[in-house]
Amino acid sequence: MDASILEHVKMGKIRITKHEIDTISKIDKVLLFTYDTNDFSGLFSNTKHIPHGFGSSLFFRKITAPITGFFALLRHHKDFRLMRFFGVACPHAALIKKLLKSKYLIVSFHYEWAKQACLLTRNRILCAIAYLAEKFVLSQADIVIALTPALAEKAKKRGAKRVIIIPNCIPQKLIRKIDNISKEDCRNKLGIPRDKIVILFVGRLVKIKNVSFIIKGFERIARERNDVILYIVGDGPEREKLKKEAKHLINSNKVVFTGFQPIEKVYLFMKAADIFVNASLSEGHPRAVIEALASGTPVVASRVIGNKDVIIHGINGLLFEVNDIDDFVLQLKKIINDEKLRRKLSKTAKNLARKKYDCEKVDKKQLIVLKYFATH
Repeated sequence: MDASILEHVKMGKIRITKHEIDTISKIDKVLLFTYDTNDFSGLFSNTKHIPHGFGSSLFFRKITAPITGFFALLRHHKDFRLMRFFGVACPHAALIKKLLKSKYLIVSFHYEWAKQACLLTRNRILCAIAYLAEKFVLSQADIVIALTPALAEKAKKRGAKRVIIIPNCIPQKLIRKIDNISKEDCRNKLGIPRDKIVILFVGRLVKIKNVSFIIKGFERIARERNDVILYIVGDGPEREKLKKEAKHLINSNKVVFTGFQPIEKVYLFMKAADIFVNASLSEGHPRAVIEALASGTPVVASRVIGNKDVIIHGINGLLFEVNDIDDFVLQLKKIINDEKLRRKLSKTAKNLARKKYDCEKVDKKQLIVLKYFATH
C-alpha cells in the first residue's frame, strides 16, 4: 500500500486499514510496504510489515515514498507475485510491474487522485505529473477496482484495461449497535441539546472537504433561526482556521468542534443528528456519507462524483450544485422545515445503504478477484 500506518492511526483510519489488510491475509501471508520507520506487524493478522521510510519528517518520507518504495519492492520481489495498492499514487509499483513481467498489480481507484492533486497544488507542472503518474498506474494494472460506475468510466478513459466495481462498505454489526439507542439517548450521551436541530459534518478538516463553505452556509441559517446547531467532528490542518472563521461569523455556541472521535462515538453523533452535510469539491465513494445514510440520517451533499453515485436526489438525500451556497442553503431549509421529508429520507437512506454496502458481501467480491491472481 502507498501510505503510513502511523498516519492512519493519527487520522482515525486504522480500523479501515486493518480490515482491508486482514481481509487479504485470509488468502496468504501479506507483505505490507509503507513509508513508516517503525514495524507495525503486530497490528495485523498473518502479515509482515516492511517499513521503507527514510528520515524523521513525515512530509519527507511521503514525497520520497515512490523512490524508497521502488527499492523496497525490488529488494523483496522474490517474496511476492501479487501487488495490491489501495490507490493510484503508486507509480513505483507500476514500474515494478512493467520491469518484472511475472508480477500482478491490482489497484483501487478510490477517487480522482490527479484531479484532487491539481485542486490542492494549483501548480501546472505538478498537476501534469500527477495526471501522467495516474495514467501510467491505471494502464499497467491487471485489475482496477473502481468504487463507483462513474470512476470505472474515468479509469477506462485513462488507460485501464480491466475494471471491476467494488464499493466501500459499512460494518453492519457495529452500526446496528445504535439501532436500540434512541436519538434522545444519543444526545444525552454526547451532551447535545435535545431541543436543537442538529446539522453534522464528519471528516478530515482539509481544503478538499470544503468545510469553510459549510460554515458560511450554516451562518445564513443561524441568522434566521435560534434552534440550529452545527457539529464538526474530525481533525486536520484546517481546524484552527475554521474555528476562527466560525467564531467570527457565528455565535460561538452554535458551532461545536469535537476533534477526532472513535468510530463508535461517530455513529452516536450520526444517530443524534437531524441532517448530515458534505460539501466536498471532489469525492470517490464517501464512506462518511454512506455511514450517515446507514444510520438513518438524511444527507445534503455536493453534486460531485461519489456523492451523486450514493445519493438519489429526493429519495435518500438531497444534492446541491458544487460551491453554490444559495442552493446549499435551499436544500438545508427543505429538510429543516419539513419533518415529514426528514422521516421519509431517513427511512429510505437506512434501508438502501445497509442493503447495498454490507462489508461481508463486498469483501467476498474482492476475495474472488485476489484468489484468482494469487493462484495463477
